[in-house]
Amino acid sequence: PLSAPYPLVTLRPPVQPRPGRYVMVHGFISPAGRFQTLRVLGKSERQEAELVLEILEQWEFRPASREGQPLRVEILLAIPAE
Repeated sequence: PLSAPYPLVTLRPPVQPRPGRYVMVHGFISPAGRFQTLRVLGKSERQEAELVLEILEQWEFRPASREGQPLRVEILLAIPAE
């Protein structure tokens, strides 16, 4: 069985208010417990997207693992407006 990644350090990115909408981010969590290859999906202001990605780069995870071996896993993160 796969053990899911678990966030150890998180910072909330500021997101412009969008009733019923989210900023969607696709990427991976590395075997070292860090985000990799992140990109904002859909329409978002460039400045906001850059700030969101910059803040997400500071997150740290206990990585996903299988049989005790850390794995790279794909993620889709939905960030609601504050």
